[in-house]
Amino acid sequence: MTSLSTLSTTSQRMDHIDAVVAQSMKTSINRFREKPLLFFTEADIQTYLHKDLITGNTPHVTIEKGIISLIHREYPTNFRYEKSRLLAGYPDEELAQTDLTNKSIKSRGHFDLVVLNPEFLHSIIGKHKTYNASIEQIINKNVYKAINRYNDPGSKHNEEVLYAIEIKYLHMFNYNHISMLDQILMDNEKLSIALRRSCGYIKPINIVFSSSKSPELIKTYMTHGKILHPSTKVEHQIKSGILNIYVEAYYDEENEKYTDRNDGALTAYCKNPKPWAIALCKNLSIKLNS
Repeated sequence: MTSLSTLSTTSQRMDHIDAVVAQSMKTSINRFREKPLLFFTEADIQTYLHKDLITGNTPHVTIEKGIISLIHREYPTNFRYEKSRLLAGYPDEELAQTDLTNKSIKSRGHFDLVVLNPEFLHSIIGKHKTYNASIEQIINKNVYKAINRYNDPGSKHNEEVLYAIEIKYLHMFNYNHISMLDQILMDNEKLSIALRRSCGYIKPINIVFSSSKSPELIKTYMTHGKILHPSTKVEHQIKSGILNIYVEAYYDEENEKYTDRNDGALTAYCKNPKPWAIALCKNLSIKLNS
């Protein structure tokens, strides 16, 4: 039986992780708004956010006295999907098709950045005893080991990832490409699959940075949650529970920097936001539309 002191410790640890995520995202967002030209690629932004999450936060984002980190890039999903289907989406009645056991879909995807649930790591280490045997499970590269956890009713397979973060970067070379809108839409669907498959446990964030004046279509979608696709004429709505954050900062032709919050240069949208999303936006001083 879990003691009250253990519950308290677990709750406090999760609170610390939430605080680390909030402060790190604030640092990354503020850096981008102040110096958007620091970043040439999406990988640059991911690297800075990863750095902000781990720097000075060792007690809260590692376990085993700092040996294993909770923060990782390109972490495999615990479900399968066909990338070509993400734009159309997986409705609830077809969600079973994304099971790890559905071998008709050959591969899994990856999240840009995750914060793993420390309880998942502790349980794996407790079960397998040695670090080498444990890390094979924790690193989540082997789909058959993931399927074994999925089939184990005591493994809490749906609670392995605490935060799943997708990042897109709009810049002068891609901001006006319809493919960028499609990628943002697909990231939201991937996060929706993750949220539904985790029974609401995971905290999904889709954050878009733009160092160019973004098309109103993308800004409207990120701030109000729906758009009519210009090519297919299909309406896309951000599904429930996914926090979308939009950050825009760019230099105009007179070398003046634009970061006007009142014009949507820093805003967020979440349909039916949970307390964690409301609290995060409050900590980030971002208006949350819902």
